[in-house]
Amino acid sequence: MKFDAVNPSVIDQFRDGREVIEGVPGVTRKDHILLTTVGRRSSRRRTVPLRVFLEDGDRLIVVAGNGGEPAHPGWYHNLLTNPRVTVEDDRETYDALATEITGEERESLWKLLNERQPALSAYLAGANRVVPVVAIDRI
Repeated sequence: MKFDAVNPSVIDQFRDGREVIEGVPGVTRKDHILLTTVGRRSSRRRTVPLRVFLEDGDRLIVVAGNGGEPAHPGWYHNLLTNPRVTVEDDRETYDALATEITGEERESLWKLLNERQPALSAYLAGANRVVPVVAIDRI
């Protein structure tokens, strides 16, 4: 599935308050956010819908899966250059700081994410890359 083609519809439905997003199986407002980053080359604001795999207080955990594609998604590259992001969830919009989780912490979280979402590894199996795990902390 090419996300660039469906993202505008998902974003519009999310912002319109739909609980279940049509056209993309399994997308609901409850377990997704809209993440806005600043383009690393263009400096333009770009918004993408992302699944939240873990929430711990003011920290959200997402993965840069890119639908199992072999390259990291653009939003991931953007936040490496400009880690300050905007998050829209099912309740509010706020500023946050995004940080890639690496090393042992990443391995531990990856294991936990796969235990909670067994289909995650199968979904991302074709990526043939280490899928980044990203923490988003409210500012």
